[in-house]
Amino acid sequence: MLRRIILLFSLILIIQCKEPEIIEWNSLINDYSKDDRDSLKLKSVLFLRNKFESRYSEKLLFMDKKNNRIKIRIDSIQNEATLMKYMQINKLESSVIKIKESEILNTKDIRRFIEEAVSSRERYSWSKGVSEDLFLKYVLPYKIEMEFPTEWRSYFERIQQGFLDSLDRTTDNSIENAAKLISKNIYQWYRYDKSNYLFSQQPDFNELLFSRKGECYRIARLFVYALRSAGIPATVDIVPKWGSKNAGHAEFVLLDSSGNLKANVTTEHKQGLCRASKVFRQNFSYSGLYTDSISPYLRNYPFKLDHFINDNTTDVTNEHTTCYDIKFNIPDKYSSSPFLYICVYNYGAWEPIFWSKNNNNIASFRKMTTNILYRIASPTENGIELLPNILFVTNKGEVQNIDHIYLKKKSKFHIIKINKFNDGERAHVESEKLYTLNLLLSNGEWKKLESKYPKNGRLSFRIIHSPNSFYKLTGENSIDYLARPFQYVNNKIIWW
Repeated sequence: MLRRIILLFSLILIIQCKEPEIIEWNSLINDYSKDDRDSLKLKSVLFLRNKFESRYSEKLLFMDKKNNRIKIRIDSIQNEATLMKYMQINKLESSVIKIKESEILNTKDIRRFIEEAVSSRERYSWSKGVSEDLFLKYVLPYKIEMEFPTEWRSYFERIQQGFLDSLDRTTDNSIENAAKLISKNIYQWYRYDKSNYLFSQQPDFNELLFSRKGECYRIARLFVYALRSAGIPATVDIVPKWGSKNAGHAEFVLLDSSGNLKANVTTEHKQGLCRASKVFRQNFSYSGLYTDSISPYLRNYPFKLDHFINDNTTDVTNEHTTCYDIKFNIPDKYSSSPFLYICVYNYGAWEPIFWSKNNNNIASFRKMTTNILYRIASPTENGIELLPNILFVTNKGEVQNIDHIYLKKKSKFHIIKINKFNDGERAHVESEKLYTLNLLLSNGEWKKLESKYPKNGRLSFRIIHSPNSFYKLTGENSIDYLARPFQYVNNKIIWW
């Protein structure tokens, strides 16, 4: 076995530094200016050149005990077990470095990216009508965000060409049907799995292909490569934390026949991202979000929104759901804070999801999804300090604080019947375990009301109840961690 591993890695080399080649942008511009038919290629050169000198890629590296960088051909490795064993035997560790784009690519690379992308646009019926703006933003780019450039386009063109050409010759050659065929093909050889031996924040195509499995984020990125290679505009939208349920999500979005980028075009059974507290789009284009809009206000505070620490993200919450701005009057105690966070309830804790600068003691949190509980927090040297304010936005755009809603209706004794601690399929209560009903107070604390064992798989609590109150069901530690807030309205559980 060891001999086979050694043979497999016989091509491993220590990385040697080399002088980067200068990209001859003017030469490309001149070449594509000679013929009017190359106008899109000319626009592509100008698009890729913009902010190019400030662009970089994240590269996964392997290091030996002497800190030598070892180049491993991930795309030539059979499986994760083989890589794991080799790294253990040779005592290698993985790390990520940032490399300037100008040190990676040359003029030939840029020309190839443009020629391949334009060729895919001109090849199929569904891609010929794509606007130049969408083409430049979501088909042309040779990477999604900050991953290392790879040869994903030629790979997918090779494995998809047959069935896409066949579809294009039919009358059903819509962009949705092309996307569904691509989806069907990928799910034949790629599977969902949250465990990955390599877990880069910016996995390149070779890393995705090597494992043949991944969580929603990796699957979304793989789909984007496949769709772009077919001339279909696509990118990844990120939900850092749902807010309406635990955890986060990533979804590929692509152009549909209505001319908009949408999630779940290839499926009919999903709700998409309509219940996400915030949605952020990964872009190739420079947005300047962190450098220009956030970092000037941080002072010396650690910034707790990792998904914002880049310049390639835009807020697209309004493209997926109903949302409104939340304006918050900052209390005097926190008036010196340069910015505030707005948090959502996630795995039993309030965690930041968005931010706002302090503008004359007013914080404006833009595009916040309706019917999700939020809590304000102030930055500290060690993290955050939660303010007592719990609020939400109604479907009409009204911002309500929960310390007001208790007074709207006179409370009375009521029976609350419940058999789950969140809306998941595996969240049912168990007969031998003790559960506690908790009430969310206006100061953000949870008050224990009553504890019981279930009967016939169900709990019944007789309490003084207001239909506008928020509760959660807790028990052992794992349940506390997973429990979600809920309301009890007209004898029904409304999960938040």
